[in-house]
Amino acid sequence: MNIPRQVTPKGEENFLRDFLKEIAWPAMAGNVAWSFFSVAIDPGCGGNTFPRLATLLALAFYLSAEWYRTKKGGATSLGLCFDLFLVICIVWFAIAIQANKGAPGFALVLILTAVGIGHLCSVWPPIGEGKGNIEFGRVNILIAVVLSIALQVSSSWQSWIIFFAISTVLVAWWILRHGKTK
Repeated sequence: MNIPRQVTPKGEENFLRDFLKEIAWPAMAGNVAWSFFSVAIDPGCGGNTFPRLATLLALAFYLSAEWYRTKKGGATSLGLCFDLFLVICIVWFAIAIQANKGAPGFALVLILTAVGIGHLCSVWPPIGEGKGNIEFGRVNILIAVVLSIALQVSSSWQSWIIFFAISTVLVAWWILRHGKTK
């Protein structure tokens, strides 16, 4: 389902793009860092500190790498709308992981589903020579479905299930992107 989208030229001003790149993404990164250090300083939740810290660290790595990889790329209007939704969900997810409440699993399912749909519909223009968006979209949707089922089956293992879900997505992202982008 590769639908060509109108990409905003790099030199042209775009409020939403500028807001996301210059305000929302850095604020989101700060939120993830704050959540990470809050858990590190005061875990407060029994024995699930490690998977929560590892999840936030993996998320921080991905956000940094993806921000750097895409900072020079153009953006579609629909892609920017997806990005805005993702910023909101990622902030919710990070705070929920840190507080160990607030349905972090549901937030991650929303994130994975939105990313999967976005990639399947090609709302983000490809950068470099990476493999197509379709493979990554499929991986995200599949993991969102598996995560939804796993969270219904076992709530006591929620932190570990979330950690393994996000790790699987990041490994797939690394495999599909590694050495393929400029």
